[in-house]
Amino acid sequence: MIKSHNKEILYKFGYVNDPDPTKKNPTAFFDFGEKHDEKLAADFKGFRKINEESLKVVCSPDYKAKANYRINKEGCFVGISDPYKIQEPAR
Repeated sequence: MIKSHNKEILYKFGYVNDPDPTKKNPTAFFDFGEKHDEKLAADFKGFRKINEESLKVVCSPDYKAKANYRINKEGCFVGISDPYKIQEPAR
């Protein structure tokens, strides 16, 4: 089920056998044999391109970080009774 429903992600992160049959992929948890979808095969380990583009943005001298979530500053709290004080990513 994972193989059929998440194949786009599996290709993007390199969790399938290498589309090039002469290469071995050490992180291949799913084997699609020799019949690879050409569109998906073109995006094999595509996360690397995303990483490169992201690094260019954040390493640019013009980059300014934006606060997308509030940070707790008012001391201790009980997360169960006051869940809105938990930072956005953890919520």
